[in-house]
Amino acid sequence: MSAVATDPQEAESHSSDADVREDGSYVDSALGRRSRVTPTVTIVEPSAFDWGDAGVGAAGAFGLTLLAGGVAVMSLDSCRRAA
Repeated sequence: MSAVATDPQEAESHSSDADVREDGSYVDSALGRRSRVTPTVTIVEPSAFDWGDAGVGAAGAFGLTLLAGGVAVMSLDSCRRAA
């Protein structure tokens, strides 16, 4: 059987992080009062050209070129051996 606090002061001192109201306020036991957290939103605009994306694209194109070159060399080598 659990004890239920009937005194409002005692009930508030046992509150946990679950006691967050819709307005975002909560009881901070270190301060002994209700506090409110206000989120900060920072909007970052992307620049016109992203060098990171360009690097990924260049690396992908280089890899595909190496793959195509390897396939071409292997197919030419196999054609010469068959003849």
